[in-house]
Amino acid sequence: MYKNLLKIIITPVLLSLFISDIYSQTIQKPKAMSTKTVTIVKVKAPWYAFNFILPGQFKKTIPLYSKVNGLRFKAYTINKDANGKNFGGIYLWDSITNAQKWYSPKWYAEVKRKRGADPIVKYFSLIEENAHLPANKSYSDLEAHSVALSFSLPQNEDYEKYIAPNEGIFRIYKVQDERGQKELILFFLSSKYADIYIDRYKVKDHELYLTPVLLKNMGE
Repeated sequence: MYKNLLKIIITPVLLSLFISDIYSQTIQKPKAMSTKTVTIVKVKAPWYAFNFILPGQFKKTIPLYSKVNGLRFKAYTINKDANGKNFGGIYLWDSITNAQKWYSPKWYAEVKRKRGADPIVKYFSLIEENAHLPANKSYSDLEAHSVALSFSLPQNEDYEKYIAPNEGIFRIYKVQDERGQKELILFFLSSKYADIYIDRYKVKDHELYLTPVLLKNMGE
């Protein structure tokens, strides 16, 4: 009993120190470019990164990210893949230059030192963006249950059907990776809507992210 109590007490402290250290990067001011960029970041989560603790720790970094030059939107993420549990984010940047300035060699080295594994940062050029909110809602009203779904679009298939009006979607990115593969990143009000979508369109090889904190920047 005492061992479990000790874990409950020390876990938020340890997690706060870990996240703050990773996110405390120097904010720089690169030259602006016209093409927006989306990045998906995964950082290996420590054993004490429980889902009920992470949103509170994420919110402590909002003042930092609110000042990042070129960052327009960030969805803080939690997900699981073949390598285990990760946390990170889905970012919308004004340009790839802004993104690369943020993910500096120092940032990579510090994350690897702390976690014992390299962080994963995937870059995408933004082709099309559609952001809307349900009536009388703000992003802070949605974030508690929201999720994001990412998947590659089938080759030679009209992607329009995948972004036809579907209940529960409030944000859409159509993106392209460095190899020219097109993908969709869709934000849903809850996992229930994402599951309906996956079943309706027979989506395969997808990734699902919890997005418990949403940060809107620069007049979005």
